[in-house]
Amino acid sequence: MEGRELFRDNVDVIVCDGFVGNIVLKQIEAMYRVFLKRGVKDPYLDRFNYENYGEPDPCIILQFLSDMGYRMHCHPEYDPDVETDS
Repeated sequence: MEGRELFRDNVDVIVCDGFVGNIVLKQIEAMYRVFLKRGVKDPYLDRFNYENYGEPDPCIILQFLSDMGYRMHCHPEYDPDVETDS
């Protein structure tokens, strides 16, 4: 995938490492704010407003990956096999 294809509707999911993914997300958020400040209104741009989605719960993500058979160690007190109340 080329960078110019990021904003086309030809893919549903883009997988990349965390460093690249974070740069792409921050750039998208910055461009969204620039367009808003300049008064550009378009439903297409609203897709890039992070406030529409919220933040995922890291424990849910880790549990999902654990259920798929992946094991990760990211915090000394996190155990994907222990049920939590959250």
